[in-house]
Amino acid sequence: MDNKLYEYLKSDFETIFSTKLSKVLPQLNHSSFLITGATGLIGKYLSYFLIYLVEKKGFDLDLTFSSYGEAELNQAFGFSKASVHLLPGDITKGLPFDGKADYVIHLASNANPALYMQKPIDTELGIIVGTNNVLSLASKSNSKRVFFASTTDVYGNPIKSGPLSEDDIGVFNCNSLRGVYNEAKRAAESLCQGWISEKGLDVVIGRFSRLFGPTANFNSSLASVAFFKKAVLNEPIEILKPTTARYSFTYVGNAVAAILHLLICGKSGQAYNIATKDCLAEVDGFAKQIITGSGSQSDIIYKSERTKGHDVILETGKLEASGFEAPFGSNYGIEKTAIKLKAGLF
Repeated sequence: MDNKLYEYLKSDFETIFSTKLSKVLPQLNHSSFLITGATGLIGKYLSYFLIYLVEKKGFDLDLTFSSYGEAELNQAFGFSKASVHLLPGDITKGLPFDGKADYVIHLASNANPALYMQKPIDTELGIIVGTNNVLSLASKSNSKRVFFASTTDVYGNPIKSGPLSEDDIGVFNCNSLRGVYNEAKRAAESLCQGWISEKGLDVVIGRFSRLFGPTANFNSSLASVAFFKKAVLNEPIEILKPTTARYSFTYVGNAVAAILHLLICGKSGQAYNIATKDCLAEVDGFAKQIITGSGSQSDIIYKSERTKGHDVILETGKLEASGFEAPFGSNYGIEKTAIKLKAGLF
């Protein structure tokens, strides 16, 4: 299953490697990597790209991929001929890792909104305690750099209107189960600053917008996942109204390219918004893009009222000023995801 997904993504990888990122990627050669959350949406795509660099571009990389479940890791990466080490483990208890990791990319956390409500304790401790354990591991390994995956949710309900820069703040009700994820990611960002200041660790932070792509878990409760599944089946897509709030969405290929760029060109201690500029939409607008991109006959059905949302649009000027250029447009990402879902190979 996942070997076919890896093969399917190779055309993406060729595109990424044809951008100006290819001029700086050799700086990562002859390095060791530890990736937590390697079987997730971002982690799997990133891990496959690193395998591609080894198998197709002759890079010498020592790769360790970590996730909670051993079976998931074997399914995702058992096919690889590259030098890959699989490390199942619970980051809240500390990973059984005593090797060298020049670069630690910390992606592991519960990113399923339904589980925030079902397992709020595990969600919060997984992010805060897990992140602290990963930062400690990186310090002991004398890592060159840690990338911490944060989220647009740290902005809460923005105080200002318009695109949000990395210096903007928002508010949300921390006395709620939905606030568990947001508060934990904020606390984890603060932990990163603590390790930088007190221990001299090098850490860059990426704040991702809403993500989609062919490496998603299509059993997730994410709205975008439901939209893709319904569109492929030509079934009605149900959306709560009003839908006037606009959000940034990002194809996973652009997110992974940004991670690699920031490993080389980012500044320690800095947070960077990661979003695709041409993918700003209201929820129903994004659903319509998915319907069009997948060639679907689905209709949109508006259901019961909900509290009016707030725009959460990420300003990406800081990332672009560091020299980053996104390899893919949003239409490409939607079509790439829909084609793979139609093939039934997830």
